[in-house]
Amino acid sequence: MLDHQAIIHPAKYVVGMASDEDLDKLLSELSPKFDRIFLSIMTYRPKGELEMVQEIENSQNEDESSLAQGVIAAQQAKVRQMEDLLQGQTNA
Repeated sequence: MLDHQAIIHPAKYVVGMASDEDLDKLLSELSPKFDRIFLSIMTYRPKGELEMVQEIENSQNEDESSLAQGVIAAQQAKVRQMEDLLQGQTNA
């Protein structure tokens, strides 16, 4: 059965998506605070991808395991970079 709420509000049903509340908060700020909120929201997707790919990280299938390890390294690097940027904004 089609879940119409998932179509209208996909963030409530998809890992790594910004919620309506997050987007409303982001759009209400046009300042350095905007940048911090935006970067915080941008970490959701790679963190969500990390959660999903960890399901196959220890797969017996070598191709799946290798793919997972590459995705994990890339997404961890993205999160680290955004968190470093956030830390720099907090200290500025």
